[in-house]
Amino acid sequence: MLSLATSWHNRIIAIDDPKHCQFCSEPMTHYQAVAEEKPQLFPICGCKGARKAFEARMVLKERDLLAQKREQDTAYRIANCGVGKRYLDAQPQGHFKDYVMLLTLMLEQGTGIFVQGKKGTGKTYAASSVVLVAVREQYTAELISSAQLFELLKSSFGSRDMTDSILARYQKLDLLVIDDLGKEHVTDWSISQLFALIDWRYSNRRSTIVTTQYTGAQLVEIWRRNGDINNGVAMLSRLNQCCDRVDMGGIDKRLGGEEICEKNESLSLSLA
Repeated sequence: MLSLATSWHNRIIAIDDPKHCQFCSEPMTHYQAVAEEKPQLFPICGCKGARKAFEARMVLKERDLLAQKREQDTAYRIANCGVGKRYLDAQPQGHFKDYVMLLTLMLEQGTGIFVQGKKGTGKTYAASSVVLVAVREQYTAELISSAQLFELLKSSFGSRDMTDSILARYQKLDLLVIDDLGKEHVTDWSISQLFALIDWRYSNRRSTIVTTQYTGAQLVEIWRRNGDINNGVAMLSRLNQCCDRVDMGGIDKRLGGEEICEKNESLSLSLA
């Protein structure tokens, strides 16, 4: 017989007209759940065929439970991956579609994307679409604006442990998106921490996507006025080596502009 838990509210009973097992054709005993408002009878048999069928059903049930848990976990991770509600339905297009088709290879190689374009050209939408695919594929991925990242770092100033904890969180992600680079307020210290983050990810082949309104030369000028140009140039040099460049053009979609002309080029960070 199959092993059944027994207690005051369930028991094995015999009935006058039992069903016969489909595997051995023997009459089946019945398991009665009397705790229900309407007691239910569950026919059981302990033959080899019935046991195998029962085990197969349990395997399918376990798979369903695991799939349900994975779906719930994915939903939680999407809610906490930094992608705004406006972009939760973002779908990869153009170069980004090619990127996610080869996502495993891209992440293994540490290949990123440097996305440059004027405001409203779809940079955040495109980057968000890649993060969402990565999360659904069970990778660790997060999007954070450069302004938010610098505020986090600023809040840790004076506490090395806190700074290290913030950096460690973003260092070890399979995919990190830094959105709107160049909009942040930088100091020598904060730009050095961003360099440390980018340098760690570069050295350890962790993929980074950067979006910005500015060219490489413009970013360097921004950092020269407000921070440490040497760390800025070194950071751009690393992005140059590990990122593809996507030019999103200059037409503002939010103002009703035409379709953006996307170009996929090697990342050119001229400092002239």
